[in-house]
Amino acid sequence: MTSRQLKTTPVALVSLSVMLFLAGCGGGTGAKPTYEGWKGSIQNHVDTRGDGDINTLRSSDSRSGHIAFNVIGSEQPDHSTDVNSLLLGRRSILDQDWYVFVVGMVKAGNVQDIRVAAARNGNPALVWKFGLEEPASTSAYRTAKLRARLRGDSALIGFPLEEDQFSIETAGSLVTVIDLQSGARWTLGLN
Repeated sequence: MTSRQLKTTPVALVSLSVMLFLAGCGGGTGAKPTYEGWKGSIQNHVDTRGDGDINTLRSSDSRSGHIAFNVIGSEQPDHSTDVNSLLLGRRSILDQDWYVFVVGMVKAGNVQDIRVAAARNGNPALVWKFGLEEPASTSAYRTAKLRARLRGDSALIGFPLEEDQFSIETAGSLVTVIDLQSGARWTLGLN
């Protein structure tokens, strides 16, 4: 089993975000970002910046090396549905290099769902695996963040947060992402 800890930083999240504003989403109307749309934005990034090579995702001008990929539904956060993610790292699993992400669905500034996603080079498109909804883990994440910020149950908790620290563990074909503050765990099988 391997493990690695990552800490997000506001500078990295802002300066390295790849954002896509969906057409027709002014004021919260129009199409809403989806996990499929988020995957499409990553594919577009790989195609346009790396001629289809996923290794372009490792390109970073940041000293921290953390890269955020976000699909923003509206310029008005109170009316927006967004899919926000962090690229946590690359792992060799079952003799293939997989890029591991933690991905969150955020509605009106409040995280609704967090999942693990992984991608590898394919021909002609990336090959994706996407984790299932794990409500107990997302709830544990939210609860820990609310307690840490000394806020009541009604406060908004976005994703990702400045203080987030994640580790990746791998065992065979199983990838587990752990939020170190809450202990919340999200898993993904790559077989």
